Amino acid sequence: GHITSVEDSIGKYIDEWRDDLRGKTTIRQALWMSAGLEQMAESYEMNIFSRGVRYNLGDDFEGMILELNQLEPPGSSFDYNNEETNLLGIVIERATGSRYAQYLSEKLWQPLGLADASMYLDRRGGSVMKSCCIFSRPYDWLKIGQLMKDRGSFEGRQLVPEEWIDEMVTPSDNAVYYGYQVWLGSDYIPLKRFSYDTGENSEHIPFLADDMIIFLGYGGQRVWVSPSNDLVIVRSTVQWADTWQESRIPNLIISSLNKSK
Repeated sequence: GHITSVEDSIGKYIDEWRDDLRGKTTIRQALWMSAGLEQMAESYEMNIFSRGVRYNLGDDFEGMILELNQLEPPGSSFDYNNEETNLLGIVIERATGSRYAQYLSEKLWQPLGLADASMYLDRRGGSVMKSCCIFSRPYDWLKIGQLMKDRGSFEGRQLVPEEWIDEMVTPSDNAVYYGYQVWLGSDYIPLKRFSYDTGENSEHIPFLADDMIIFLGYGGQRVWVSPSNDLVIVRSTVQWADTWQESRIPNLIISSLNKSK
């Protein structure tokens, strides 16, 4: 009830953008990675002139996000942009009056019975990075995947409305492989910027499940969810593989399940 609708404009909740053209972007467009904002940086090379380095290692996550320019009209195209996720996190804080990590803990983490986790701050008492790096157990991501698989239900309780999960996994207007902040693998996901897909494994191989939902984590962390196969797979790693075929692990497991039936 804190947010009326995903059709609400960002400016309704972020005062700094209330009379700004950027504030006309809807929450739905930001969820779809279609807000049209510029990227914080294309390179994170360690030098004092890099805006990306100043942002990630600086002391004002929120301020730098609200300074980003609008490059395209909202809703015109898909562009995966961490800052649109961070922007949505600010909307949650402004709408609820709660700190992001506190709200996440109360509404999701604790009801799922997950272990203590950490997020990193820009400064003591400041803001967390909303787009990255919840330091937590792989087992906890398995349970979050289970929540997606079961349409928001967990141990007999409806923690998230079924209708919201359905909206999350509905393809966006600009990318059939993306919903609300989740990747959809019914056919193809352009993963070149997220994974190694070179050499002998470079050929695209579709997922065997038409309903595959994917959480893409930095460095190869993955959660694959297929409701039709009653399946959740978590891959935890500390670094990229030399070569990587995105569908290989889930397809091997799904093939094994099909053979055993």
